[in-house]
Amino acid sequence: MKTLLRNQSGRSVMIKVVFLISLFGNVVLYAIYHQVFHQLYNMGESDFGSTLLNSDKQLLKFVTGIPWTSRSIHFCGPINELSVPLTMAKFLGLRIETQMDKADLIWSYHCKWNEIKSQLRNIHFDQRLNKIPGSDGIVKKAILSTRGYPFVPKGFLLPRDEQAMNIYLQDNPKKKFLRKSSFHGGVSLYNPNGTSVWDDNEILVQELVEDLLLLDGRKFDLTAYVLITSVNPLRVYINKRWLVRMSQVKYLEFESNPWSYSTDSYVIVALKSHMNSLGIDAEAKFQKVKDIIVELLMENLPRMREGLRDFPKSGSSTFFQLMRWDFLLDSRGDPHLIEVNGSPYFGCVDSRNIARMNRVFFNALRILDMVPIGPDHSKRERDFVMPIDVTVNPEETNQCLESCHSHPQCKLSFPCMEAIHFDFLSTVMIENQNMGEYERLFPLPVKANSSTEHLQGSHPHLSSEDLFLRDWFKGKCQLDKAFCA
Repeated sequence: MKTLLRNQSGRSVMIKVVFLISLFGNVVLYAIYHQVFHQLYNMGESDFGSTLLNSDKQLLKFVTGIPWTSRSIHFCGPINELSVPLTMAKFLGLRIETQMDKADLIWSYHCKWNEIKSQLRNIHFDQRLNKIPGSDGIVKKAILSTRGYPFVPKGFLLPRDEQAMNIYLQDNPKKKFLRKSSFHGGVSLYNPNGTSVWDDNEILVQELVEDLLLLDGRKFDLTAYVLITSVNPLRVYINKRWLVRMSQVKYLEFESNPWSYSTDSYVIVALKSHMNSLGIDAEAKFQKVKDIIVELLMENLPRMREGLRDFPKSGSSTFFQLMRWDFLLDSRGDPHLIEVNGSPYFGCVDSRNIARMNRVFFNALRILDMVPIGPDHSKRERDFVMPIDVTVNPEETNQCLESCHSHPQCKLSFPCMEAIHFDFLSTVMIENQNMGEYERLFPLPVKANSSTEHLQGSHPHLSSEDLFLRDWFKGKCQLDKAFCA
């Protein structure tokens, strides 16, 4: 790579050829995306998914003269609960692959990890799997709520933690608790003074957040969809369209009958204006939610990175995960993390939200560079990234041509850049270009006003790749403000 770039005699020819290829590629991309976006955002709910991009197939055939060949997707889990991904797959022309190890994209939904691991031991760097190994410490309630995080209501796994809970009750006799499933779903009030009958079953008991911020006297939770595209280096995006799920009945009824509210009927409300009217700095509290997400992910990085070792042929972007983070806000507006759902439900959602869920999923696929852009399913947008796109600190480039050790920032200059860095920077370029309804959560925005800003430079779990990407974003921000935030 370095020899090719330093070959001055062929430089002008190479640049012209690359420019023409890039120009032609961009024309194709623009035409395709114009058609896709026009259909996606203008289709009604009744006809969404009924048209399978026939016009786009004809467009590609006209532009390139090559028949359409789609990418493939495999669904692992109960297919009746995946109506949104299925609809989107059909809309984008993705081919349903029955063999997990043959698919370009594997969408895991409550799929047994042992089944995944046995079939995908040789998963390749160009395949994508919606499951990050080692993420159990985040998505399993029994682990998340019993680790003592200050932003998670205190929990106990019984009977294992019965003694610790009794000690806690002695110091906090007025505390109330909820009995929960160790995974997801099933909530009821728990009487810690009642008779304990375990029958060899473990139950999760978690402290009740009582002093809640209410909307019209009703309980609600705040939901954020978070997309982790890589754990080494760590790259995280959060959907900017927060969801508020609100009970249909007054909160006081919960004390006498925990099942008196409907968890199936959700409404979206303007929460920030309500908080500001109460004298609560809504932006500061929403930033605190983001800080909690970053802090928890950083804490669990070693385990997630350790899990990658079981897949030697995978790449830095092979494993990703779209998660749903649920928070309760107390009367001061402070967030309390209730759960992290590693397999959010994308089934037959409420008709008022189905268009939104389609967009959550579609925008995630765009960031992942899984939206088809041409007749060759192996091609991705990242294939159109040029060396000049990822180069930063141009003032040092001339020095770096002489010696890659002449300046500390030469590692960010393309002539001195390692091949592995150019590879994942090409992916990062497309991720940031296609954020859509998402925004970058980590690496932190260059001008971040966050209590976790110190984590980006000094956290012991950061790798050399994390620090490289942090410096790259700083350099890219100086050239293009779109990379600052």
